Amino acid sequence: MAMRIHLGSRIGMGCWAIGGHFWSGETPVGYSGADDSQSVETIHAAWDGGIRLFDTSAVYGAGHSEELLGEALAGRSEAIIV
Repeated sequence: MAMRIHLGSRIGMGCWAIGGHFWSGETPVGYSGADDSQSVETIHAAWDGGIRLFDTSAVYGAGHSEELLGEALAGRSEAIIV
């Protein structure tokens, strides 16, 4: 018998833009202009809209996007962060 796992929405939120600034030597390689409070509001709006999958990477703001996700999604065990 096959086991089915329900993951909620088939839509996720990409978190590159919320990472903000970071550099490779003298070259800016991050997304500039990100505002942390707006990023947290956006994560909350995504959650309220049914989003449970959040795509991030350690290179998005040198880990800053993960910090914001942790802050915004604290206590929400249904969150899937990849």
